[in-house]
Amino acid sequence: MKKNLMVLLFIILSGSAAMAKNSYFGINVGTTLYTRDGNSPGFYAFFRGIGDKPDHLVGFAIDVHTLSNHTYYRKTNGSAFSLNFAIAPKIKVERSYFYIGPVAGVAILSYSAADMFGKGSKSGPSLTFGAQAGANIFLTNTLMWNFEISPRWLSRSRNFMANFPDAYVPLSTGLRFQLP
Repeated sequence: MKKNLMVLLFIILSGSAAMAKNSYFGINVGTTLYTRDGNSPGFYAFFRGIGDKPDHLVGFAIDVHTLSNHTYYRKTNGSAFSLNFAIAPKIKVERSYFYIGPVAGVAILSYSAADMFGKGSKSGPSLTFGAQAGANIFLTNTLMWNFEISPRWLSRSRNFMANFPDAYVPLSTGLRFQLP
């Protein structure tokens, strides 16, 4: 598992570095809001390689989020691990900038349900797509503070993830470090 994560991190950083002269590595943490009733806000984190071009950003990311759904007859715990690609035009303000643009990827969803019907754990892939909007504020020449909102939808063609919400909205903040 550790080796696989290191390979993915290398791919993200390599892709970012190939896209632009200025490349950044970002780590954000926050919460995820879900559309389905009964879902509690969940933990959210992402690791992103960003290529910073003069008028837009290109990013490759690994996202992780969790959910828990507690109703009177069901207790569901779930998580998603996704690989995403995003491109976003920049709006510069002094040394900082805002960005907004589309994001798409593939998510591996999993959940475990304990209910009166005795259903067990399930997992499977789903396409994920949506938008992202945020701001990067330079703290130093090589360090930025970031905050982002990114509504996402899941495209599931199978019934096995019926208990996973159709959409979610991550809210997060973190730091971006310029790569040498």
